[in-house]
Amino acid sequence: QQQQQQQHQTVQAPTPSMQFAPDSHMMASSPIGGINPASPGGAANRGSAQQNVSNSSMMTSPTATSPATPNRSSVGKFFRELRQSMVTSSAVAAVGGAFGIEAAKPKIVEEDAKFLVDKEKSTKLETELCGLSVKTEKILQREEKFADSLGAFGLECMKFARVEEEASGISGRYSEPGTRLATAAQFFRKVGNASVRASRIARAATVQLAKAMDPLHAHLNLMPSVRRATQLRADTLLSLQTLLSDQERLTNRISKLAPDITKHVKIEQLKRELEVTNRLAENAKREYDCIRARQANEFARTEKERVEEFEQMLLGLARVQVAQAERTLSVWRSLAEELGASPEEWSQTISVEDSSPEKEVVDGK
Repeated sequence: QQQQQQQHQTVQAPTPSMQFAPDSHMMASSPIGGINPASPGGAANRGSAQQNVSNSSMMTSPTATSPATPNRSSVGKFFRELRQSMVTSSAVAAVGGAFGIEAAKPKIVEEDAKFLVDKEKSTKLETELCGLSVKTEKILQREEKFADSLGAFGLECMKFARVEEEASGISGRYSEPGTRLATAAQFFRKVGNASVRASRIARAATVQLAKAMDPLHAHLNLMPSVRRATQLRADTLLSLQTLLSDQERLTNRISKLAPDITKHVKIEQLKRELEVTNRLAENAKREYDCIRARQANEFARTEKERVEEFEQMLLGLARVQVAQAERTLSVWRSLAEELGASPEEWSQTISVEDSSPEKEVVDGK
């Protein structure tokens, strides 16, 4: 019985690899970058969008992680980094002299001018993409309302044609009033059919327009990843500045205590702490350099892909509008000819004057 119990306990005891194994199917199904695969037209550009998001997520994943620091709590690290950010801030440098606060210049600062320009450009780009996305959504909503209204108008014309036919039968189908009513009913039925066809064309164009504008929303969904990447770089730089400041502080303390032979134990403790700080600073420096190199390539790649995809997006937008205009023109032109218009009318240019003309919009003004 004791052997059976020991075997039973051996089977039930999980191995360390089983306890800490990552849940692969959960990781594979987790959303990245906030892109919704079920969005309108998402199937058309889902591959490129997911590739962009997966590449952009590389901007936020550090390749080197700092080892755990002995005798250094996360709370202490938070307050040291907070103090470092306050000491090196521009506000403290501007008014710190009046309050006796010394603004020490850190040993390493962000000197990559191209990164600062790209960061500012990404902030402006996100704002503009948000505004453009809102305007696109309004256009789609108005197109949907127009298609619904046009379809409802066509159905009402058909209902009215039925009423006219009933009135024609009451007045006498072959009498003069009955003939006029039957002709009017036929005209209304043709207008109703044309309106319903134009409504279907408008609905189809709205769906195609939403698909064509998918790159806009895909790149808008990338902006949170870009913000996280720039924030990660700033946090890594702050950690590096804090570690370099700790190095200087510990070195100064050791040099001050060195003449006092009674502080031997304290000096050895500070030296061990300085050794750990040096290793952390080296790791933080490697991580910061790696992030700088990776983000330089990622910003350039993202900008290139955005320009190419936006060119295709605008071309698709123009094609959708041309197809809708040609099909709608064919429907209404056929209706006009059936109602008595002459085909020669289409050879002449018809100018439509706006009742309330507005000034031409130039550069959004």
